[in-house]
Amino acid sequence: MDADRARSTLETFDRATRARLESCPEGERLSTLVELARVLRALGSREAAPMLREALALAEARGDEAAKRRVLVELGGLLTGSGDRLEGRSYLERALEAGAGATDAAASRDVSLALAELAASRAEEGQREGAATDLERARSTLPEHPELEARIELRAGDASAACADHVEARAAYRRAEAALPAVSDPIERAAIELALTDRSERPEAEVFSASELAGFDPNDLVDLLEASLAIARAPARRRHAVAAEAAVALTGAAGGRIRSGRRTLATIGSFAANESLSVSVARESVTLEIAPREGRCFGKREQLLSRAILAYVSVPQEHRAASPQVLALLERVIAAGIDLDELVAVATDFAVEATGAERGLILLREPGVRLGFHAARAAGRDLVDPARIASRSLVREVFLSGHALLLADARSDPEHGKAESVGLRGLRSVLVAPIVDDGDVLGVLYLDDPGHVGRFGTDERELAVGFAALLGGPMRTVLERRRQTTAVERAKLALASRASRPPTRHSWDEIVGRSAAIGDLLLLLDRASDGEEPVILCGERGTGKKLIAQALHRRGRRSGGPYVVLACTAVADALVVGRLHGFKTQPGAFERARGGTLLLQGVDEASPMLQRELARVLEAREVRPAGDPDARRIDVRLVVTTAAEVAPGLRTCLDGIRIVVPPLRERLEDIPELAALLIGRAGEALDPAVLEVLLSNPWHGNVRALRHCLERAAALAGEGPIRPEHVRPEVASATRSPAFPRDEVYVGAVELNERQLALIESLRSQGEVGNAEYSLREGVSQPTGLRDLNELVGKGVLVRRGGGKKTTYRLSPGWESRLGGA
Repeated sequence: MDADRARSTLETFDRATRARLESCPEGERLSTLVELARVLRALGSREAAPMLREALALAEARGDEAAKRRVLVELGGLLTGSGDRLEGRSYLERALEAGAGATDAAASRDVSLALAELAASRAEEGQREGAATDLERARSTLPEHPELEARIELRAGDASAACADHVEARAAYRRAEAALPAVSDPIERAAIELALTDRSERPEAEVFSASELAGFDPNDLVDLLEASLAIARAPARRRHAVAAEAAVALTGAAGGRIRSGRRTLATIGSFAANESLSVSVARESVTLEIAPREGRCFGKREQLLSRAILAYVSVPQEHRAASPQVLALLERVIAAGIDLDELVAVATDFAVEATGAERGLILLREPGVRLGFHAARAAGRDLVDPARIASRSLVREVFLSGHALLLADARSDPEHGKAESVGLRGLRSVLVAPIVDDGDVLGVLYLDDPGHVGRFGTDERELAVGFAALLGGPMRTVLERRRQTTAVERAKLALASRASRPPTRHSWDEIVGRSAAIGDLLLLLDRASDGEEPVILCGERGTGKKLIAQALHRRGRRSGGPYVVLACTAVADALVVGRLHGFKTQPGAFERARGGTLLLQGVDEASPMLQRELARVLEAREVRPAGDPDARRIDVRLVVTTAAEVAPGLRTCLDGIRIVVPPLRERLEDIPELAALLIGRAGEALDPAVLEVLLSNPWHGNVRALRHCLERAAALAGEGPIRPEHVRPEVASATRSPAFPRDEVYVGAVELNERQLALIESLRSQGEVGNAEYSLREGVSQPTGLRDLNELVGKGVLVRRGGGKKTTYRLSPGWESRLGGA
């Protein structure tokens, strides 16, 4: 491959396309913009993103779905590749949604490219299984689109490299190179050729393979982590001695030595080589030998540990922490199930060493406090006062936006240098990456070097982002365990106080519990019961959303009308029209529910076709039964249940009262009352030991899981009392916790309540909101809602539009950096 030729080709296209763009007819501007943006993306120019955004606006204005799909793929791939993964993935998912219902070859091509781009992004976040699934789907179309193989394999290589699987990465890049002749588009071919050249020129730091790592015992991995750090910190003249010491300590050897040819570089302990018992490993002309103590012999374990130690020593000094090795080691520790709660300091040390930072901090979201320090390290020691080190405004920006931030000189940066904490701390090089798990930002990794400008570059940024993403899963486990402990203590206090439910107009007897979370829910239901607005019940599976929907219908104005349930997951695409619109002689769901309530159950799991058709019906407020020329106006109270966000198009049409149904782990004090109801033993109090077991379970399956557990316990107990041995809760796989917990939260020194943070999160996708709508959704008075909104306007986070009752609020440009101004 010739990088100069590829770059020259792209630069020629750049000049020619720019000239054509200046004089092209309006009808050709869209295609010319896309062509130029593709060239600029391949050349790494920052101009590509604004051009693609302009092209997207043009495509949407013209209703050109094919062009829109292609722009979404290019823009999504560009943003995910530059670190803005959350925004980039939203564009890629829109491209997938747009192509799902189409059957033409162009749509199939765009879907495959979007999947390949998504796979690389998921791999960067440590989602190996999701990346593999996306790649498998993308590759399945290669028989119909052989010209896509080069680009798909390029992204496959990027995904493998992000997972530190460099053997597979190199194989994928070779496949991409072999597939280049099939690429007829000269821009695409030059872009891929240039990218492959860039990949091949990156310094190779892989020092041992994933299969070798898999052979380590988990406890040995922990020791190896710390030994590798000691070697990385050692000055050049001491590296071999430190490595020999580590090898002797890890293997329990009597002594060891490191040699280069005939020259001995370091000798530790009593070394007497015995060919039949000793271990000798070599790498790049350097040999490590260890000798066993008397009466012992070495085997595979000692061989593996010695190879790992020597491999780390052999990394060139300029690659101080051998970035892929750091990630591979940490990933193996996580895969082994080792608790990172105790290793968080070691993980922070690794991040510091790998990026060349002076200091490193890990801040995680906690109940009651938005971000708390979980580690603060420099040169392998704890920092005494981390709050005086980190810039609160930079931490907040990354935490709320989910995008990494790299500043070569924070103090002189035109946007961030104005923040008080940046100036007071004299910050220079700063690198902050979000700790993400399944799209949810759990905290941040904060790295800096106050004494140098330009310490971090693109490689360090990519490493920090990958490292932080790798921490996401285990850090969520840490947070959930701590949250569970807090919830158990809170539940015990609540049980002791015997709290009562708040006074409400309706009794809501079906809804069991006296917790504060249930009290808040009942007050919201009271307000929503007599209205006509749609009600969106959000909550995890098993929380009782369907029960609440029935209770709302019974107490609403339409209680005398029908109550119809449409299970969205059960509606196949071929049945969409019949289920929604119906036929001339057989009414659909909206007609059957006329005058009453229609429950759309699990709308987040509806097929894209069903979601699009629902959006059309709700926007037009009418259905058109098959075989009937006349449209019929819909007349229903709509209730929707969802466990996740719905597509943007449908979300806009479902503008109503949003009620969050609390998971069981947030109302553990309701378990005794729920247990009595579920097993029909109202007069029987739970044994304290049984209650302790039930309270200690996070109940990811919620009330449904509790019911199954208690039914089994009752069957085992027979007529006798339920004892602890009868209760064996089966903890399901962890589900994603809400982005914003339902309690007062703080960011740094600036107080923001949960309502305000939830509003910021929703406005990122929903655009704008009015005071009346905001107050109704959050269940607060309009003066309280207005106070929340005005406070955010005063901080520069929101801007007003319009006046009087028609005033709306939206996020202001650069809102992330204005939060708190500190």
